[in-house]
Amino acid sequence: MKNINVTVKETGVEYTVDGNQINLNTQSVVLLHVKREDISSYTRQGNDLVLKLHNGHTVTIKNFFVVDEHGQHSDLVLMDDETGALWWLEGAGTDGAHYSLISDLSEVIATGGAGQSIAGWIMAGAALLGIAAMFAGTSNKDHHSSVSESDSDADSDSDSDSDTDSDSDSDSDSDSDSDSDSDSDSDSDSDSDSDSDSDSDSDGDSDADSDSDSDSDSDTELPTAAENITVNDNVGPITGVLHSGDVTDDTTPEIKGTAEAGATITIYDGDTVLGTVVVDENGNWSFTLPELSEGTHNLSTTVTDKAGNVSERSPAFELTIDTTAPAASAPQVTDDVAEHTGPLQSGDLTNDTTPTLSGTAEAGATVTIYDGDTVLGTVIAGVDGRWSFTPEALAEGSHSLSTTVTDKAGNVSERSPAFELTVDTTVVPVSDLQVTDNAGEETGILNNGSVTDDDTPTLSGTAEAGATVTIYDGDTVLGTAIAGEDGRWSFTPGALAEGSHSLSTTVTDKAGNVSERSPIFELTVDLSDDSDSDSDSDSDSDSDSDSDSDSDSDSDSDSDSDSDSDSDSDSDSDSDSDSDSDSDSDSDSDSDSDSDSDSDSDSDSDSDSDSDSDSDSDSDSDSDSDSDSDSDSDSDSDSDSDSDSDSDSDSDSDSDSDSDSDSDSDSDSDSDSDSDSDSDSDSDSDSDSDSDSDSDSDSDSDSDSDSDSDSDS
Repeated sequence: MKNINVTVKETGVEYTVDGNQINLNTQSVVLLHVKREDISSYTRQGNDLVLKLHNGHTVTIKNFFVVDEHGQHSDLVLMDDETGALWWLEGAGTDGAHYSLISDLSEVIATGGAGQSIAGWIMAGAALLGIAAMFAGTSNKDHHSSVSESDSDADSDSDSDSDTDSDSDSDSDSDSDSDSDSDSDSDSDSDSDSDSDSDSDSDGDSDADSDSDSDSDSDTELPTAAENITVNDNVGPITGVLHSGDVTDDTTPEIKGTAEAGATITIYDGDTVLGTVVVDENGNWSFTLPELSEGTHNLSTTVTDKAGNVSERSPAFELTIDTTAPAASAPQVTDDVAEHTGPLQSGDLTNDTTPTLSGTAEAGATVTIYDGDTVLGTVIAGVDGRWSFTPEALAEGSHSLSTTVTDKAGNVSERSPAFELTVDTTVVPVSDLQVTDNAGEETGILNNGSVTDDDTPTLSGTAEAGATVTIYDGDTVLGTAIAGEDGRWSFTPGALAEGSHSLSTTVTDKAGNVSERSPIFELTVDLSDDSDSDSDSDSDSDSDSDSDSDSDSDSDSDSDSDSDSDSDSDSDSDSDSDSDSDSDSDSDSDSDSDSDSDSDSDSDSDSDSDSDSDSDSDSDSDSDSDSDSDSDSDSDSDSDSDSDSDSDSDSDSDSDSDSDSDSDSDSDSDSDSDSDSDSDSDSDSDSDSDSDSDSDSDSDSDSDSDSDSDSDS
């Protein structure tokens, strides 16, 4: 609706509003340019008067029913632009509401000065329509009454007085007032204003200017524009003073400032008048804006002083109305504490009492983080919309984390879906460690410190269900296993090297808590073949065959060479070299046969010792070792004998010369006794000792080496 005329009762200031809503900040007269029959209904809503028209439009007059401290209230007048008739709605918003036909607005203006001014422009409009006669008569209290042309007087006009003019007063002029001058006001002077002086202005002094002082000058100085203008947000979680360019969720913010006392402030949104307010005696004014639509608004003001001078517009205050709530998303939670780090899923466990919470929101928005209904804190989203927050240490147990987002306008989102998190900082107990041998003849559970021929034994134990068990060999990680629902776990390592191993475990639960190391399980892996070392000491076959072959080859032939010749050589010791040489030739032939047999026996001895070396060392390591010491001494003499026989085989004379030289030195004194036993008895004992020597070498690992030396020989 256009051209809604509003007159402030206290000051008489007039302004025009376009739109379907009028915001009154003080008691005023509202003039609507509509016919009575265009109104469908009147309704009171709080302090507002709501008019519904038959064309479907609605006009709301805000604060219409507010009464000031003097008992003054606002009034509504309808003007029929076709006839110029003014209809005053009395008792608006009540069951007794009715229309009264009035001649001018002075009847509804509480202060005389304002009423006179209003009457002036009302009558001016009526004169243009040529229907000034419509203002004659008294108020018609009938809600449905209308002006009738049939009156009870005798003149030909339609008014009820007895004169012939067309107005309803009793004087003879044609204006509608009761004085006898020809102007349209009710005073007795002939000017057209409503005061009683003779000048043409509407003030009460006798000068011709428009101000109310008694001098003849005209006050045309423009007032100063309103200053210290502020806009206050009074709605939602973000309240207080706004700045130009801000966003608010308050659709009816308060605007206030300072200006000349008694002046009228007109508030604009762009070029639309939102309302007016009168500056108080202290120079302060305040105005609550009508409900603003979503979007951007440019607020400004003008100041109208009592003389009617209007200031320039104040600088525009840009304000954006935003009542749309932002969206909130569930936070992302990150574990920053070993053993498990990284993003968590809702429902997870963590040993991090201060995990990082993060997410995205509208840039500049305030994110509030909750644990259940407890506020953990707030954070501002950056220009890229990202935010991050680290809470104070969370208690052991379950937590339900969520967020809300408050945008710059103060709109608050719904709660985000909850992120369920359990904080668990309890260290899990260590797992028991059991080692099982699965290879060879002896299998089963091993004891700590055991020796095993299984280089991939099974390691097993129990732990918290779902926990990760880490298996160590010393400080080397062999691998990991996950405990099942029953808490049991099992692990088979890669092949362990021969030697000692120190096995242990740690347990890491789902929250990342790590146990201490379990007690060490000592294990020795031995993959050597027992049967071989046994076979070395098998004195059985050695003693059986070696001793036989030795006795076969016989040192008899050796002794043939011999002690006889030796003893001869002893007695003849000095000549013995001759006899030795004789003996040599004898011994050579003997020695040849001996060497043949010796080499045979030697080769036999080798093969025997090898085969024997593997079967028997276990059978008699102890008993034979005793015989070793005996046989060793024999064996030495045997080896001499053997080497002799070998050398005989090579150069018979060598053995002879050896024996000769030996016998020489020996024969000096001992030739007799020596030759008696040395060669003869030795060689005899050699055959014995050979068998002993075999048994020696077979008796143990020591005897193996003996056996080797035997076999070498």
